[in-house]
Amino acid sequence: MKKGNNEGSIRRRSNGTWEGRYSDGRDDNGRQIQRSVYGKTRKEVAEKLNAVLHNKQTGSYVTPNRLLLKDWLIQWLQNYASVSIRPSTYISYEGYVHNHIIPILGDIPIQQVTPAIIQNFYNQKFENGRTDGKGGLSAKTIRNLHNMLHQAMEQACINGIIISNPTHGTVIPRQEKREMRVLSIDEQTKLLSVIQYSQTRICDTVRPCHWSAYRRTLCITLD
Repeated sequence: MKKGNNEGSIRRRSNGTWEGRYSDGRDDNGRQIQRSVYGKTRKEVAEKLNAVLHNKQTGSYVTPNRLLLKDWLIQWLQNYASVSIRPSTYISYEGYVHNHIIPILGDIPIQQVTPAIIQNFYNQKFENGRTDGKGGLSAKTIRNLHNMLHQAMEQACINGIIISNPTHGTVIPRQEKREMRVLSIDEQTKLLSVIQYSQTRICDTVRPCHWSAYRRTLCITLD
């Protein structure tokens, strides 16, 4: 093993790549835990080791793990969301996790999830994210999905699973507002002729709304 200043232990492997090893505490039996980082050059490994040491000194180090995003989200739903939100909200969150997040991002290790990955996910869902294949999710739905994912990743930070919340800095796609069109007097008259004798619940709702708009239109016309 070769050692550099504050680098940890570095060695060249038989395949020509480099390995850096550092101590990460002790296990339940008191044995020292050794972890490794790898790279194609000694310089690359030294930089990775220095980053690890820096994080340890500043308190921002998290133990490397292979926990997948899907496994954490299921844990979060069961252990945290289920006891803190309404049942109806929990059902919605389950749908977001199983129908939208897991099929696309579920197999990514949680420590490898970045803001760029999440932003691309939001954009993809906005363009063509409906489970029935008929277009994208609304901006409101994506915002609800984002709020849920933000809570789950924030808990992962608290639990020391990840260093920072990757939902920070992401942008919710903006929904274009549809312009409301007011019926002309001729259109209102035709609508009234259709609904005035109908006894359906929908027409009972439309009729008073129609008359209110009709009177306003007439007043403006007479003025």
